[in-house]
Amino acid sequence: MKKLTKAKAAALKANAKHVRKDESEAQLRLLGESVIRHQEQPVSASLDLTLWDGHRRVAGVILINPDHELEVVITDAPLDASETQLITDFYKKKLSGYELCTLGRQWLDARPGAKSGDLAAKLGFSDGWISQIMSLERCTPNVKDAAQAGKINAKEWNALSKVELPEQDRLLALRLNGEASRGDLEKKTRKPRDHDAKDVRVGRIRIDLKDARAVIFVGKKLGAAEAMEMGQEAVKKIKSGYDKNHDVKTIEAECRDEARSGSEP
Repeated sequence: MKKLTKAKAAALKANAKHVRKDESEAQLRLLGESVIRHQEQPVSASLDLTLWDGHRRVAGVILINPDHELEVVITDAPLDASETQLITDFYKKKLSGYELCTLGRQWLDARPGAKSGDLAAKLGFSDGWISQIMSLERCTPNVKDAAQAGKINAKEWNALSKVELPEQDRLLALRLNGEASRGDLEKKTRKPRDHDAKDVRVGRIRIDLKDARAVIFVGKKLGAAEAMEMGQEAVKKIKSGYDKNHDVKTIEAECRDEARSGSEP
């Protein structure tokens, strides 16, 4: 379990294994004042708020204001500075995907033999999310430059990483020129499943549900894969309208107008 939270300085407990001698009270007060003004780095603690690190910072804050809330990374084992930074930046979303990939590579390089799955397990992140971020390493220099400049996001470079290098640059150019959407990239780079070629193609699919309900898909040459993709997109659009307190008629009209204009969601 890893998460970023806040806790009062007085609630954080000293670790018996902490062997570093505290500085004078005057020095701790100066440190505490600095932390209260701006806490650059969270302290880390176990589930019961026993500190792994940050003892001096906490001690200084307690001398000034024991009720001051500090940012704390909760973890079941000690973290080094790079791991704490990764967790902090993940939750606070201060880093771009490109920067997270760079930090991830630094972590892996410092641990010979470690893989992205090890990083995900250590930090408590989704394995799929870490793999998506690190897929940038399989991309061309042009894709990496676009990622660094913020012109494409992690989902886009993850899609590009699935094709050969020359094809990556061709598709990237289409994306940057506005000739392809993110959805287009995912479609063009998606590897067909074994059963896709055998899938029956129709113009209309009706899925009957309980209580006399049904979902209908209409389009050109639809198969099971297309129906699943359409269903996911429809749910996303309905949820977006629902979250805005729009009624079903309004959502229907918005989707119709969007489809006619050809705009990307």
